[in-house]
Amino acid sequence: MLGSVVLSVVLTASAGTRTEVVLPGRVVEVDSAETGRWQARLRAGHDGALAVRVVTDGGDFVRGFGLQAGGRARVDVERSSVLVLENRGTEPVTVRVGSRPLRDAPPPAVSRVAFTLRNTTGASIPLRIPGVMNPNLSPNSNSGVELAIGQAVLFRDGARWRVLFVVDDTIAGGSVVDVAALLAEREAA
Repeated sequence: MLGSVVLSVVLTASAGTRTEVVLPGRVVEVDSAETGRWQARLRAGHDGALAVRVVTDGGDFVRGFGLQAGGRARVDVERSSVLVLENRGTEPVTVRVGSRPLRDAPPPAVSRVAFTLRNTTGASIPLRIPGVMNPNLSPNSNSGVELAIGQAVLFRDGARWRVLFVVDDTIAGGSVVDVAALLAEREAA
């Protein structure tokens, strides 16, 4: 599917958490034996970073982000989609993967927009999207998101979390939001 060796793993609710080692240049596809939507709970070891993506069974990109060494994340995986963990580094990466079934969501009552968060710097940028996920944008990376109009995106300012921006109708579907530039604008103001 992605041009490198792919290992498929199926999680069940009774399996709890399992540990996977993702070798350099390898891809692990994680699916849940549960039907419908499910949530993956990820915890990377301190041995490297992973690219994390949710893709449809047909291979279409849904969302993605970088998971740094020692990082934790939760990501919802829709029906007919799989979680893809890719090691683009040179060392094996250990990751603990847990799952839990989610109720199928009713059709969204609010408008949503799919766009990309971009980090153009050489440093990680931790973000918080309340009720959705806590992405840690890897250096020079992109993270696809689909968020509701009115959803706040927070950034860490010392020990506090502050609003970086609120998703509104000025963000076009498929656009790229340069998070580093927004942070630089805030700092200059």
